[in-house]
Amino acid sequence: MPENAVISSDLKALYEELYKVYTRYCQLGNHHTTTHLDSRSWKKLVMESGLLGGTYTRNDIDLTFVRVRTRQSNTINFEQFLQALDEVAHRSHNDINQVIYKVCSFYSSYTCDIPLPYSLCIHRSPL
Repeated sequence: MPENAVISSDLKALYEELYKVYTRYCQLGNHHTTTHLDSRSWKKLVMESGLLGGTYTRNDIDLTFVRVRTRQSNTINFEQFLQALDEVAHRSHNDINQVIYKVCSFYSSYTCDIPLPYSLCIHRSPL
């Protein structure tokens, strides 16, 4: 998220909650980093959050990761993580808000206190 962006407090809370989830799963792959998510940790996040199923398959987990990462990297940053969530929503024929809600709800062990619907400002590239 750009530092100079003007955002509502609810949207800021949403980004903060997603960032907590992101950093938690970054640490699963490497206890010393909170800024790089590897493919194994991405897969764990997707499966534990209940995003797998229906039209979103195990194969899609890997394809999503490969699509959003840079060619030279085996990890994704937070911006790429947000793009990956958007792709999960697109491939599973769900709204991005449902995907975010599942991720936040699982991580928090209770439902998000963030009002929905809120869409992330993600520019989806053509698939």
